[in-house]
Amino acid sequence: METFLIYIGKVAGITAVFYLFYRLMLSRDTWHRLNRIMLLATAILSFALPVCVITLQKTQVIDKPLSSVNTDVLPLTQDQGPAWWQTTLTVIYIIGVAVVLARTLLSILSVRRVIKEASVEVLPDGNKVYIMQGNGASFSWMGHIVISRQDWDCSNSAILRHEQAHVRLHHSTDVLIVDLITAAQWFNPAIWMLRTDLRAVHEYEADDNVLRDGTDLRSYQYLLIIKAAAMSGYTIANNFNHSILKNRIFMMEKEKTTTGRAWKALWILPLVCICLAANAKQEVNYVYEDQAQKSADQQTVKATIKYNEEPTTGEASLQYKQSGEPTPEEVISNIQKLPGVEMDSAGNVTVNGRIVSRILYDGEEIEVK
Repeated sequence: METFLIYIGKVAGITAVFYLFYRLMLSRDTWHRLNRIMLLATAILSFALPVCVITLQKTQVIDKPLSSVNTDVLPLTQDQGPAWWQTTLTVIYIIGVAVVLARTLLSILSVRRVIKEASVEVLPDGNKVYIMQGNGASFSWMGHIVISRQDWDCSNSAILRHEQAHVRLHHSTDVLIVDLITAAQWFNPAIWMLRTDLRAVHEYEADDNVLRDGTDLRSYQYLLIIKAAAMSGYTIANNFNHSILKNRIFMMEKEKTTTGRAWKALWILPLVCICLAANAKQEVNYVYEDQAQKSADQQTVKATIKYNEEPTTGEASLQYKQSGEPTPEEVISNIQKLPGVEMDSAGNVTVNGRIVSRILYDGEEIEVK
């Protein structure tokens, strides 16, 4: 449970760092497709990076005789279970996730209900448009375009092209993915701001597509202002009317960001490296060194002893320093110094009570006795 809480905390921290990078470096640019990719990458990488652990190996020589090592088996401590605060935080977290998921599910059901109750009109290209009664806000969801009866009767092509752009660019998929991620990070303000910015980028992209099709800029902006009063309650859908109207108009008139400035997105790579480095861990391999055999020409000798005794099999390894090329007798002599290794009067070698069946030195078997 503690490991899970630590993981969730790491995800929250990485999300905040990556989102801050986006706000400072990219949010004011008109590279809407790039910004969309960066926001989605931020949401996904935040969950992936904490489980990417780089392990660094370090060997440390201990100047201590092998015979002095305590080989007694320590008794296992009784598992006391998670602390009360861990249980409390976990329960609160699960309740929060359930509430946000329920809210998302209700929004989806509301959208499906509206689509089911709407009348269907077929466009010349064969695509369907769902006409809802009244003058509500038009929206799109997973390939479905829903337009109010008033907008349909007025033959307002700009609204239709706007929603078609949402469908063509698969914005609803982005919304669903980020809403699920938001549920998992509901306590993190950064993910809610990221969610809002992603929806804004969707609107910028759709607006840009409408203007590229030849729609007059001023007429389109006037249409946005007129329609801004009708707000949809379907939070899961891409709405034609969005609360970021001022920013949308600003982005339409803003000078397009040059290709040369797209390199700023590459600064996310050092951030990824920093996150990996912060999450790295080090493993120390301790090697016992024979003081009597220290010299400048010492070499590392490795020997492996294997035992096979029902119901278990296994192996134990010895690594030590020695001058020159050791003989099999020297290898066996050093093996006997290992903690838990014993040799009886008949020459039988045991490791922690298990009979040794083979001794391998440099991959070659040598006699046990």
